[in-house]
Amino acid sequence: MKNKHMLIYLTATVILGVTLIILGIYYTTWKEVKITLASDYNELFTNEELDRKGHTEELSEYTTDVSAAYQNKDGSKTLYVYSSPIRYLNSMGDLTMIDTRIANVRDKQLRKAGYIYTVADSDIKSFYPKKLNEEKGILIKNTSLLSENECSYEFGINTSKSKLGWYTERENFICQDTNAIQYKDCFDNTADIYFYPSSSGTNCEISFNRKPNENKITFWLKADGNTFDLSIEPGGYIVFKENKSQEIKAVIQKPLLKDKNGEISYDNSIKLSSQGGGLYLLEFCFDSDADFVNATAYISFEMRRESQPDNALYSNEPDLKYAYLRNYSVIGNSDNYGIGRLLIRYKFAKYFDLKADNIQSCEFHMYSLNQGYEKLELLSVLEDWCSVTGNWNSSYKTGKITSAASPVGNQITFDITNETKKWCDDESGQAEHNGVLLKTANENNGTNYIILSNDSTLYNNYTEIKIKE
Repeated sequence: MKNKHMLIYLTATVILGVTLIILGIYYTTWKEVKITLASDYNELFTNEELDRKGHTEELSEYTTDVSAAYQNKDGSKTLYVYSSPIRYLNSMGDLTMIDTRIANVRDKQLRKAGYIYTVADSDIKSFYPKKLNEEKGILIKNTSLLSENECSYEFGINTSKSKLGWYTERENFICQDTNAIQYKDCFDNTADIYFYPSSSGTNCEISFNRKPNENKITFWLKADGNTFDLSIEPGGYIVFKENKSQEIKAVIQKPLLKDKNGEISYDNSIKLSSQGGGLYLLEFCFDSDADFVNATAYISFEMRRESQPDNALYSNEPDLKYAYLRNYSVIGNSDNYGIGRLLIRYKFAKYFDLKADNIQSCEFHMYSLNQGYEKLELLSVLEDWCSVTGNWNSSYKTGKITSAASPVGNQITFDITNETKKWCDDESGQAEHNGVLLKTANENNGTNYIILSNDSTLYNNYTEIKIKE
């Protein structure tokens, strides 16, 4: 009887072991996810948000590459003007909404080359491979009809074992649900990498489980040396300049790091070294005191579009060239930058036939990565400024406070109704062109906000204008 029980026990153990092995193989076997995209998707608002806002139908007469408008239930209209393009010109010459959802690659040549996922609809396309390794990486292409030539670059990681791309859902750097392509156990098994499309390229988030070697991670980059000159600007980011025109075509932003408690570290850097033949090594280096356990790094790989410029001014870096290219600014008084302020321009009064008497309200929406403890102010700027050459030493003249906000949470809203009405009455357009200056009220040492700028793809800054008939 004892032997019989032992036999039953051994048989059950074997069956359980085989079952676990089969389940393990099933759950770890890679397969491409066939994605079905909902046809009623709206990149800007969910159906619930449209209903809550009282929007009934979209108004095509306000449609541009940076704007959308809706008729409201109460008879008014709401115009949204975004700081970066929300639409692009398609091959038929029509404006099409950028759709940053992930889709399956359908192009046979790209699939043969190993790419399986891409952005749903955009002129700046990102392609994600089945396997990430020293030969195959993320490909970004600018196919815009407004560009004279299609330009692209590719980047990846050096690894002895290829990393498979898994389609997954997670919260991104600002805690929004997003679908992403995950490559597991990268950088000597210290982190997983997540990529997801943005309106200007691809966002990269690196989820650490422990500290990487020497507090840095390394990518390789391939860019056509006959097309681009690459350099690191004083702002700490990499720019791609076209050889002949020296026009900036692409930007790689320096990393931000968020620890397990949500604290943001921005004192990070990039090192760039040419390996010849259009091959480069990128080292993303982090603060020596950083806590990497359950921390997330955020890096943006971008192509450039024309957008509404803003310009960060820092007292410790008075000659910061091309500061408008950075996708965040430190506003307030920090040890790294000194006093930081942000100049912001708008375009809506100039490009839309708005009458001051018809404007019920106007709000400017932006996003702070951290929650500070000091009031933020917008002051009218009284003279012209340049987003390329402007710096702290320029000492631009400012007027009265036009709006103030005490941030609650991360989203910040400024009421700029009165200022907007003034811009509508200014036929020259110069007042709106001068824009406003953002600062903390007292600029106390150690009190600052990390503000996502007009070119950020994590949160698209926008102006919301309610118009009465």
